[in-house]
Amino acid sequence: MGDNAFSRRRFGVLAAGAGLAAAAAPLVTTGSASAAIDKFHGPLLTAGWEEFKAAVAQGRHNLTKVVATWGAPWENPDFQLALANLTPYTIVRTGTGDTDRLLDPAAVVNEIRPFYQYSTQVRPADRLIIELGNEPNLNQATDFIQPYADSLHASIDAVAANFPGVQLCSPGIAPGGASSYHDWFHDQRFKDAVNRCHFVGFHFYGATEFDPVVYDIVGALAGHFPGKLWIATEYGLNFPYDGDPSAQKQAKCRAYSDMIHRNGHVDIQNLLWGATYFHIDTSSPDPLFQAYNVAPDGPLGYQA
Repeated sequence: MGDNAFSRRRFGVLAAGAGLAAAAAPLVTTGSASAAIDKFHGPLLTAGWEEFKAAVAQGRHNLTKVVATWGAPWENPDFQLALANLTPYTIVRTGTGDTDRLLDPAAVVNEIRPFYQYSTQVRPADRLIIELGNEPNLNQATDFIQPYADSLHASIDAVAANFPGVQLCSPGIAPGGASSYHDWFHDQRFKDAVNRCHFVGFHFYGATEFDPVVYDIVGALAGHFPGKLWIATEYGLNFPYDGDPSAQKQAKCRAYSDMIHRNGHVDIQNLLWGATYFHIDTSSPDPLFQAYNVAPDGPLGYQA
């Protein structure tokens, strides 16, 4: 698939007057990737705060993902505490290091500081997972790998020095792009940085079915990082909007989610720790959003 299929950069913002109450979810004490029932799952905040909370409740999710530079005024303690209490685990992806930009260790520290400050008030530090960067292979060729890997090593050092106890996830690699995950995984400098993280990050996107590229990246992950757990930090069924009835889209999304969480490739079942689906503003007329949404039931289409 070409770059356009994986360019997902237009999002709504959180409503300024959103309610902030969120009940504390029970902490989960096991994260075994060998049993599908233990997999962590939930949405990525790409629409409104209220819709995000509703998606968590409707899908019975135990994992959420946000981006440190999107949406809520994360310097606000109310938003931070509401997020920390929303699900047992939270992934926070940095804004720095996104696609065409190298990771800036100082920016990483500044972006993550409020999340760490408030999350650790209500739960252990290891319930906060820091995803460093995003899809560096999307627009950049192989000459970007070495400098990006250097910035990833420096950012890992910065997180270790400032936020003891958190877990780290390597940047989600796009299934399609100017350079491939094979290029990145074969680079020893990048590979060494990934192995310093607790999880390997990657993105799963399919068309009307479970895309063959997914199985290819599964083989690459298992081959290059044997025994290491993965997180699908974005996943979704990219179904071209053509007036497809909602019920049909729901059924396809449920089947796709089921393959990730329960009935997929044996390596997915053994090594996938968790997944966050690309949660969309289901009311948006934007064709990009329509390609991913599963209205009218929204998150039920991606219920694990």
